[in-house]
Amino acid sequence: MVVILCRLVYLVISQLIAHERRKLKSSSLQTTVVAGFAVFSIASSLIYTSLEDILYLNSVNLVDVAVALSGLLLLIISVFLVFFKLQVSNEKEIENELKIQSLNYQTNLNEVALEVNRETSKMRHDLKHLLSHMEFLLLENREEEALELVRSHYKSVQTEQKVILTPNEVVNYILNTKNSVALEKNLSMRFIINFQREPKIPDVDLAILLGNAIDNAIENCAGESVEVRIEDKNEYLHIVVSNSIAKSVLKENVNLETTKKQKGHGYGIGSIKEIAYRNDGNIEFYEKNNRFFCSILIK
Repeated sequence: MVVILCRLVYLVISQLIAHERRKLKSSSLQTTVVAGFAVFSIASSLIYTSLEDILYLNSVNLVDVAVALSGLLLLIISVFLVFFKLQVSNEKEIENELKIQSLNYQTNLNEVALEVNRETSKMRHDLKHLLSHMEFLLLENREEEALELVRSHYKSVQTEQKVILTPNEVVNYILNTKNSVALEKNLSMRFIINFQREPKIPDVDLAILLGNAIDNAIENCAGESVEVRIEDKNEYLHIVVSNSIAKSVLKENVNLETTKKQKGHGYGIGSIKEIAYRNDGNIEFYEKNNRFFCSILIK
């Protein structure tokens, strides 16, 4: 019975290690897993041989016991080292992805700031010429033309995309950028903004966290509705991003692992969790009324 149990344990752990190895992209990590598996196999063989002598040959001696214990120790160490290495690698990949996203968002924020300055200068220039021309028309008693000029500019302003304004420039940038993405996918976004205080979280962290949360909602929206709610909640900023779903996501994928094959995907959830915890916050995923919710608390 003991030998059969050892065989089953060996088979299960072998399959787990093989499964983890298939997910690795780094050759050095694959080498680590292979080396760990080799030690694991040797240790398992030592334990099996010793137990076989003890159980089937009825030959109990200190050598067999020592070999079995040594094999067991090697077994535990090899499995621990392999999975520890995998965990460290996963954390490093998430950290590297966060650094890349930080650089991208910082670059985008700088570009947006420059674009806002350019647009502001252009608007001032256009407004100056508009007022000058209206003054000329009114002085010439050409009120109808002046009125038509006002109407035409009013219509052009109405047709422009709605701009979401909040007390925070980073939030403004993310919400307006993601709203444009949603419109391209024929999705409607609803924004409920009710916060006044400035978040303590760094701008880049806030951009990555909010951007990834909305990206996930847009990509996985089964209907046409994505909602973003940002409110003050005691000393925290409460962010809730939700999207409609056709069926439960958490029942089939409780850990929210990516189903995409492209490299680089799957870090969104990890990035959100990492940033939330790093900034003394918390994150929760739940479902209600055919909607998937990502609820984030940050300081």
